[in-house]
Amino acid sequence: MNKVIHCLGPDNVFVSIFEFHLTDAMPTFLHSFKKALLSMGVPHRILTQDTWITQPGSRHHASTSS
Repeated sequence: MNKVIHCLGPDNVFVSIFEFHLTDAMPTFLHSFKKALLSMGVPHRILTQDTWITQPGSRHHASTSS
């Protein structure tokens, strides 16, 4: 992924991850990956099974990790 970002340039990339079935190592990996994306200036959105996406009129709790 890093090679693709460097090849295309961070201004031409948006990374979106939706992870529903987290393994033991996945939260740590996603946290590290998020830090790397931030340091490269890559816009991103990472949603996990604990993240609810609120729809208009929905009563679900909303939280985002971006």
